[in-house]
Amino acid sequence: ENLEKTGEEIIAECAVKDRIWGIGLSMKDENRYCIDRWRGQNLLGEVLMRVREDIRHQNKVD
Repeated sequence: ENLEKTGEEIIAECAVKDRIWGIGLSMKDENRYCIDRWRGQNLLGEVLMRVREDIRHQNKVD
């Protein structure tokens, strides 16, 4: 339910020391709003956005 409430927003894991699962930036860093300035891959955010799409698709099928 919470995941669906994110709408079409980009989901990002703000983790300074994690450049694989996160964006490599903290919540306090203003660059967190600019994807071009992310230092990490944000794999967690990507996975969550894919799950969100799967949920939406499943809800349409049901």
